[in-house]
Amino acid sequence: MDKPAPVARVHPSTAAVLLPAPEREAPTGAIRVEFARSGRTARTDGGMLLLDLAESHDVDIGYACRAGTCGECKVRLLGGRVEMACEEGLTPDDKTAGYVLTCVGRPVGDCTLEA
Repeated sequence: MDKPAPVARVHPSTAAVLLPAPEREAPTGAIRVEFARSGRTARTDGGMLLLDLAESHDVDIGYACRAGTCGECKVRLLGGRVEMACEEGLTPDDKTAGYVLTCVGRPVGDCTLEA
């Protein structure tokens, strides 16, 4: 059965087109995401956004726009790598300090977040 094609979303306040991240080849549950402060660990195939993954495991991360523009969902990445669809909500200092936007970020392999 064919999967439906990914659909681009348009953020209403900025008219920015947000393209979905490419699908990962990792099997379901192969990527381990640790939320250090809350003491929770989750498994994913890398397709789920970090904010959604956190919410599904009762990890509280604030958010507002869910489009990567406001910065409310930023969390420090303590280890691993995260790909983001955009970085608008991060200042240069945030980037230097290792923050990522969980609302548009997906893990690339195992990672640890400060949340």
